[in-house]
Amino acid sequence: MANNEYGLDHHYFKRKMERIVRELDRYTPEEFVTECERMAQTARPLSSSPAGSTLPLPVDDAGSAVVTNKMKAEFIGEFSWKEGWPYYDENGKLHENNVVTHTVPWSLCKEIYKKMVAYAMYRR
Repeated sequence: MANNEYGLDHHYFKRKMERIVRELDRYTPEEFVTECERMAQTARPLSSSPAGSTLPLPVDDAGSAVVTNKMKAEFIGEFSWKEGWPYYDENGKLHENNVVTHTVPWSLCKEIYKKMVAYAMYRR
């Protein structure tokens, strides 16, 4: 997390807004409002929480992490990396800008999150 001087995670919002702008021509008005509301909720400071407190983790009765539909909607497709390599085409010409973007599967994101929650619960 890279917060600016006011506490806003500007890197997160820059990536999020770039994605929204890139796909804006495919949004319905309702979908756009939903995206904006989610960003506003994420940006809103936790003024009711004392300094140094942590957010409550969604867990079930057994203490296992719960991934909510809201969490999935917010973060599915958010994690990716780019990988590039040079290649030669059929004419022998070298191409060095061959880049592919890999998206982390949601099932892996969920597994990582659950392990992080389990660790956080253990460390309390």
